[in-house]
Amino acid sequence: RDTAGLGGKGGPYRLDAGHTVHQLSDEEKAAVPEHVKKAAREMGQRAFKQRLRDIRMSEYDHKLYSQFSDAVTKQVKSLRVILGSLQAKSTERQWLRHQTSGELDDTKLIEGLTGEKTIYRRRTEKEPEVGAPQLKPKRLKLVADVSGSMYRFNGYDGRLDRELEACVMVMEAFSGYENKFKYDIVGHSGDEYNISFVDQNHPPKDNKQRLEIIK
Repeated sequence: RDTAGLGGKGGPYRLDAGHTVHQLSDEEKAAVPEHVKKAAREMGQRAFKQRLRDIRMSEYDHKLYSQFSDAVTKQVKSLRVILGSLQAKSTERQWLRHQTSGELDDTKLIEGLTGEKTIYRRRTEKEPEVGAPQLKPKRLKLVADVSGSMYRFNGYDGRLDRELEACVMVMEAFSGYENKFKYDIVGHSGDEYNISFVDQNHPPKDNKQRLEIIK
C-alpha cells in the first residue's frame, strides 16, 4: 500500500515486472480519494481471484499454501539473489605451465639443465570469463524424510512443517532458473528410499502444483 501500483497512484497491482517502483509519501496516500482506494481494492481482489482460477487453485488452497510460503519469503529472495549471481565452471581444460611438479614441459628443457625448478606443467580446468554463459546445468537432489515419525511428532517440534517450508523454499527459489539448475525432490520413509516428488525435467510451474507436491 506504500507504493504506487501499476497504472499509477492507487493502482491495485504489486507485480514485479521490471518497472520503477515509486514510494508514496503519507500525504500522497492520504490524498487518494476513498472511492479510488475502494476501486483499487476491488480490482486487486478480482485480479487475485482470476489468477487462482487460471491455475485452478481455490482460495482455501491459496491460504494453505501461504502458511508455508510466507514463512520462507525472505529466504527465497536471498537464495534467488545467490542463484542469479552464480557462474558455473567450464569443463574446458588447459595446461597450467611453470609448475614445480607435474608433467615435464618439453619447451623448458634448457631451463631444466640450468637448474630452473618451474619446468613442469599440469592439466587444470579453465576458469570461465566474467559473464560467460553456463554450459551445463547444475544438479541438486533434495531428500525429504517422509517417515511416519515426521507426522507423529510434528505437534511437538514442528519438524514436518519446517521440512515442507524447506521444500517450498527450494521450489520457489529455483523457479525460472531451469536452464542453470535442475533439481529432484525425493523422499525416504524407512521402507522406501527413492519416492519421487519432483522430477528434474518436470519442476512445478505454479503454486497449485507446488501445493500438490507438499500435500
